Amino acid sequence: MQAATNANPSKRFQFGLRTFLISVTVLSIALVASISVLLPWYVDRRKIETLKNVNAQVFTEPRGQFLLRQFVGNTLSERSLYLHLNDARVDDEWIKRLGHMQHIEVLSIKSTNLSDVGLMELINWPNLQSLNLVDTQVTDSAIASLRELHPNLRLVQSRQTQP
Repeated sequence: MQAATNANPSKRFQFGLRTFLISVTVLSIALVASISVLLPWYVDRRKIETLKNVNAQVFTEPRGQFLLRQFVGNTLSERSLYLHLNDARVDDEWIKRLGHMQHIEVLSIKSTNLSDVGLMELINWPNLQSLNLVDTQVTDSAIASLRELHPNLRLVQSRQTQP
């Protein structure tokens, strides 16, 4: 019996084509699923690190399926939802470099260097619902244009505290 097993050791690890294809399919599905969870989380974290350079306050909440959060924890499901920017370095070019932040729902900006051009970059923030502008150069016509072009935006407040 021992001699028969040692005679042809390659038969122990022989797989059929069907087993190979099933294995590749399962591995591909697992890879796509992990990328769809980890990539947005990683991108969000990198942008938060960028925001810390301009004294930004970022508030996060766990989002997503409850059972998945119970399994992997809230760390991977945390999303940046509230963003408060209060720095003169926040200008049109800075908002453009930041790119769209897909999870931000509430944005507050206090910067004398933000104008209509930077405001229009917020069209690319799909979940933005509330916008608070303080001491900016943004005009009422730009705010009206943003409201027309951004269907999710429900509340926009703009005020000047400096003359």
